[in-house]
Amino acid sequence: MAKSFLFETITLTSNGEIFLKMQKLSSDGDILGKHYVCFYPGIDPEQTATDANVSIIDLGFGQIPTDFVARVKTIAQSAWTDAVIAAYQATT
Repeated sequence: MAKSFLFETITLTSNGEIFLKMQKLSSDGDILGKHYVCFYPGIDPEQTATDANVSIIDLGFGQIPTDFVARVKTIAQSAWTDAVIAAYQATT
């Protein structure tokens, strides 16, 4: 078994950011710590996951599981209205 991730939580912040929290597991299944990925309003969640996977793979882990990204996409589709995206972009 390779190093992997275990889904923990998804948090939607008041400004529309979505945080995916995962536990990092060793090849023996031991918990090594936590890993977070932030998804920003208006940016394609799949692109964010692809970008995050570059550093994750360098650490010896596989990619973020597609079902985790699918959960984020579902939340983003309902939470990221045009108004939320515009308000977020105005603050960055």
